[in-house]
Amino acid sequence: MKYKKQDKLVLMILILLTPVAFCLEGPDFMLIGDYYIPTGNGFCITAKSYDKAGLSTVFRSASLYGVGSLKWINSGVKLYSQFGSVGVVFRDYGINDLYSSTAFKIFLQKSLLWKISLGASYSHNAYIYGDDTYRSSHDEISFTAGWSLHDLNIAILIDNKSLNNKNGYSDELEFIISGCWSANEILSFYGVYFKDKLDKNRFLIGQKLELIKPLIIEAGFLSGPEIYFVGLEVVYKRLVFGYTFFDVGALPDCSRLTLSYR
Repeated sequence: MKYKKQDKLVLMILILLTPVAFCLEGPDFMLIGDYYIPTGNGFCITAKSYDKAGLSTVFRSASLYGVGSLKWINSGVKLYSQFGSVGVVFRDYGINDLYSSTAFKIFLQKSLLWKISLGASYSHNAYIYGDDTYRSSHDEISFTAGWSLHDLNIAILIDNKSLNNKNGYSDELEFIISGCWSANEILSFYGVYFKDKLDKNRFLIGQKLELIKPLIIEAGFLSGPEIYFVGLEVVYKRLVFGYTFFDVGALPDCSRLTLSYR
């Protein structure tokens, strides 16, 4: 296996910054932070009340830190109705022939009275180090609660409670609070507060604006470490093509391509 000089440098930086780079499975929260935003027209894994039946899917691929061998893909599908929803998410992240991490999540959400919903999920996480030299895995459960009032949606998620801690993974809980306010589906503001297993706090703040009917722009900020992002979505009926650029400061920039149906 051969790396370019730039790839070696970036990999060295990532290893030195292991607590930041890998405690959240590398760039996961940066790339799927919007999964926690309780919007009515996007793919969301937090509890949310729905008033119509439908299907939403998403596929995402990211280019990370200028390292060609560093891959990240994510996909999900969700069926929902006025009574509740069920969905699955799959994520594959790693460096070719060096490290691989896959995550599979299945989640259920149930709508109740007064625009309240409750949810639960099960996740299986698997890890491979080296050329299949060492394998490891663990399972987790999560619980969510959501509330919707007109154009305001709020969700709370208690995430990643380990079911089998034999491999020494942290048994601390992750805690997420998110909210979104929309105005006639043209302008929306959202925010996410995230506390991880290492007791670190992160904030995600952003907004979306529909410029003209098929075009939506997005911009926001993620703390710890500081990351700025800007994106563009092209909407054709229920298909959405998206591109997001992430300015990650000292490290090389990242980008994400998205294809979704909603």
